[in-house]
Amino acid sequence: MASLMFSSHATVFVEDPTYFLAIGILRDDIGLNIVPERSRQLIELARKFNVLLFADDVYNLLHYDDTCSHAPPRLLAYDNKDDAEYKGHVISNGSFSKIFAPGIRLGWIESGDRIIKLLKKSATVVSAGCFNQFTAEVIATSLRLGLQQRHLHNLNSVYSTRVKSVAQKLRKNLPECVTFEVPRGGYFFWLQMPDGALAEKVAKDVYDLHKIRILPGNRCSPTGQCRNCIRISFAHYEEPVLLDAAQKLSDVITKHVAGIVANVEKTD
Repeated sequence: MASLMFSSHATVFVEDPTYFLAIGILRDDIGLNIVPERSRQLIELARKFNVLLFADDVYNLLHYDDTCSHAPPRLLAYDNKDDAEYKGHVISNGSFSKIFAPGIRLGWIESGDRIIKLLKKSATVVSAGCFNQFTAEVIATSLRLGLQQRHLHNLNSVYSTRVKSVAQKLRKNLPECVTFEVPRGGYFFWLQMPDGALAEKVAKDVYDLHKIRILPGNRCSPTGQCRNCIRISFAHYEEPVLLDAAQKLSDVITKHVAGIVANVEKTD
């Protein structure tokens, strides 16, 4: 199923087809859209093998595509209730910690009636801790008053500006062999250095020199791949701080990559 979301492969082998965790229509690390046809095919597979799809849609409402004024459809939207094969194979998980404030530990789940009825009967709901009632009332009031909607609109505007500014800074200062896509949603840039480059080394150097923290790509991979990739966030700091950090990171990456290229040329 993962190959269906991220490659052109059509055949998927699953040892234990019980559930599948999807990271959302806006892929967290690279902020790109999964095309609608892939989403439809994923739904078809879930129905065929009776697999429950859990979609982590916490970033879905954060979108910065100038060609579209609204968020892209979630995977849940493709599990159409009007289809003859519909049984409710998708759970969509949302969170206010990404669109209201990080300290708000409150979210929501959307799914078919079958799943919702099971959740309502769960021990967590009826006895073991129950829901976060106070925070839920605060959020409900913000929704009724339109405060959350205005805040979300402001976040999208601010983040969109940051994305464009940081992208421009990176393009100007990174070597051509380091590539990235401009995020259309989420919190992160995903930088890809040439093969042989080590993101862990860049992370250590940029922290030792400038106290800037980045996330090496291998920590985003369950198999430790993407060792030449870097994830950076633009969500927390204001634009001047981000641009200064982007410049310093670019300098460290440029030096690291130059060493890799020099070693390759010596080998040749």
